[in-house]
Amino acid sequence: MIPPSSSLLIIEDQPEICDLIELSLLDKVEQIHIAHSVSTACHLQSKYRFDVAIVDSCLPDGDPYPLVKELLAQQCKVLLMSGNFELNKRLARLPLPRIEKPFRLPTLMKSVEQAFEIPVTKTLQALNSA
Repeated sequence: MIPPSSSLLIIEDQPEICDLIELSLLDKVEQIHIAHSVSTACHLQSKYRFDVAIVDSCLPDGDPYPLVKELLAQQCKVLLMSGNFELNKRLARLPLPRIEKPFRLPTLMKSVEQAFEIPVTKTLQALNSA
């Protein structure tokens, strides 16, 4: 279940995928912010608190792994998204819910709900022991 007062950060370089995700979740979350790069996501993350972030594992301006770690440290739940998880092995090893592109909308909704259900502390423990 997605809490209706939630805030969401979508970090994805393809605008059409961002639009699809945003339209799919518009009536489910209170605030949605979109970043097409790691640098924009870092800027937004410094200004706002997010309950969940959907993060593409391969972005044009760098590796989102440090940002994912910081989001988790701020108790933000993370859903990883990729067309090929092998391209970012550090993110692929994290015990986070994930969705592969291309995806169907029911799969997206289920994956976002899963992201809300996994305690951040479990992921942080896995990060610290790695």
